[in-house]
Amino acid sequence: MSVIEIEREAALRDLRDGSRVDRVLLVRDVQHCTSRTGSEYLRLVVGDRSAHLPAVMWEPSAEADSGPVLRVVGRVTEHPRYGRQVIVSELQASDPDETDLRMLLPGP
Repeated sequence: MSVIEIEREAALRDLRDGSRVDRVLLVRDVQHCTSRTGSEYLRLVVGDRSAHLPAVMWEPSAEADSGPVLRVVGRVTEHPRYGRQVIVSELQASDPDETDLRMLLPGP
C-alpha cells in the first residue's frame, strides 16, 4: 500500500501539514469572499466523521454550490495565524448514492 493510499484512507483528523487530500467530504459551509485586491475566493468548512476543517479555495469553482457532498482535492497546511486548514485546488461533484454518508456525518 502506498503512502498516498494510506493518506486517502486516514481520517481527516489524522492528516497533518503537507498531507494531500483527494477524497469525498461533506461541505458544511461555503462563503463567497473578496480579497483586498478584489479577487474572489471561497472559504469553506469541510469534514468527515472524524473532524471538520476550515478550507480556502483561491480560484473559486462553480462546483462549490453543487451540493453538500463533493470530492475535495488539495493539501493540508498549518497556517501560523489560522491553524490547520485545507488549501483546495479542485472541487468535483460527487454522486451521493456512491458515498456512505455515515462516514461523513459527525459521530463518536
